[in-house]
Amino acid sequence: MKSLVQVILSTVLLLTLFSGCSTQPKPAKEIKADPTLPVITINGHLTDMNAVAFEWKKVEDPRVKGVFIYRSELAAKDTRLSRIATIDGRHQTHYTDQDVKPGTDYGYAFTSFSDKLTQSMPSKKQKVKTLPVLDSVSFFQSIDRMPRSAKLIWRPHTNLKVANYIIERKTTEDGDEWKRLSVIKNRLSAEYIDADLEDNAVYHYRIRVMTFDEIISAPSQTITITTKPLPESIETIIASKEQVQKITLSWEASESPDIAHYNIYRTTALDKGFEYHVKLKETKYIDKVDKDGVVYFYKVTAVDKDGLEGVQGKKAVQGATLAKPTRPIAVMVHSTKGTLKLQWKSTDKRTVSYTLIKSTKESWVNTKVQEIKNIKKEHYTDKDVIAETPYSYQIVAVDRLGMRSEPTDPVKMTMKAK
Repeated sequence: MKSLVQVILSTVLLLTLFSGCSTQPKPAKEIKADPTLPVITINGHLTDMNAVAFEWKKVEDPRVKGVFIYRSELAAKDTRLSRIATIDGRHQTHYTDQDVKPGTDYGYAFTSFSDKLTQSMPSKKQKVKTLPVLDSVSFFQSIDRMPRSAKLIWRPHTNLKVANYIIERKTTEDGDEWKRLSVIKNRLSAEYIDADLEDNAVYHYRIRVMTFDEIISAPSQTITITTKPLPESIETIIASKEQVQKITLSWEASESPDIAHYNIYRTTALDKGFEYHVKLKETKYIDKVDKDGVVYFYKVTAVDKDGLEGVQGKKAVQGATLAKPTRPIAVMVHSTKGTLKLQWKSTDKRTVSYTLIKSTKESWVNTKVQEIKNIKKEHYTDKDVIAETPYSYQIVAVDRLGMRSEPTDPVKMTMKAK
């Protein structure tokens, strides 16, 4: 009867232990079961996420040359045991399986073997479940609306096996694809700033923790941030065109919060591009040009306290200093009854008076120049003349602001003696 039991057990053992063996080459000769060899007694085991450690009682039988270790993954389609390790020598009593996955159920069996290629009956099957991967950080949040950056903060992980934090990011354009952004070393680290981001853009972040043996956790909750938008553009600007040698600009204050100042850009021609001109905190600016009839185009931008500058408006405003009045034309002078009579014609409606510039040739080297102002009509009779003395006349138009036109070309005249 005992012989029959041995045959049955031997057959079951062979079918169980060697069917489907994939982690080790098939033995050259069949390993038969020897019920007389001592069965391995397992003292216990310890589990980790990526390792299982066993301890067994020392084998005293000198026939034993070592220990075979078998394993199966209980959730797999094929749950038959396969040999995963061979311990040479009967004095070793510990083994660590480091080829396991976190959170997985395994079955183990141990046999002792002799030098005659026989092995004992298997030990009591050990059912083991590896530890699950660590949870990610328990607290994770961000600071929103930062200028071109995102500040991420979290609570340091309590597990001492944590070595690093993996920061992952994606945008709307990335779809479901998360990209590794950075690896933060040291378990006690608790902050990361993502810089050089787009303005008013949405970003999604999550964190995984990594252990010293490079086991990576599941991701944390996802947080979403939006970077700070640029200040609103300044679209409505008013520029003067009738001031003397200056241009006054004004605009409504930006509705964006925390505006620090405004930048003014200008150009003399739209096709030349705009150059930075000045910055100021007010919403009014006087550009002292100190020239008449100068045209400038302007754009204004708002800049907030973080240095974010709004885009320039689509349209530029044209400003100009008041041009000089146009000079009179058709100036004539002729002699009448001991006087010189001048006549001219106005060309500018702005003109309110005229100034006569009279040059008297007193000698070869000396010329006397005088101005006769506030002439209201388009003619003037010069009674202060001397016969045979050369005179030269120019007419200047003057507007209500006192701006003077360029003088007319000189008209020369000499009154003859009678």
